Order: sequence, then structure tokens, then C-alpha cells
Amino acid sequence: MNSPATEETEFDGLLSAMSDGSLSDEGRCRIAQLVAADSCLRQLYLDYCQMHALLKEEHGVLGIELPHTAAP
Repeated sequence: MNSPATEETEFDGLLSAMSDGSLSDEGRCRIAQLVAADSCLRQLYLDYCQMHALLKEEHGVLGIELPHTAAP
């Protein structure tokens, strides 16, 4: 069995891969296993997803380009 610190380090790497779009199917399954088994990691996952969504909304990193308008 992995130590909590090892699992959290693994989890951080999986979240990073999820954010940059490189998470494999195996990685998705592993996140699901970790989240289901540990309430602390579940809360970290929820906090991470919320922060990621807020940053995208706040800073416009949505993968779309808005037209630039010239100032009058």
C-alpha cells in the first residue's frame, strides 16, 4: 500500500496531466480510484477543479479567441 504522501504526489501529477490534456485512460481510472478511496483527495480534486474553472473564466483561457476591437 502506498503512503498518503506518495498517493498525493501521484495525484498531483494526474491532476496536472488532466489540466494539460495529456491524461491517459489509465490515469482517469486512477484518479477515480484515488478519489473514491480517500475523502481528502476527493476534496483536493473538487478544489482543484473549481480553481481551474475559475481561472479559465476569470482570465479567458477557454480555448477560444474573442475578436479584438479597436479603441475609439
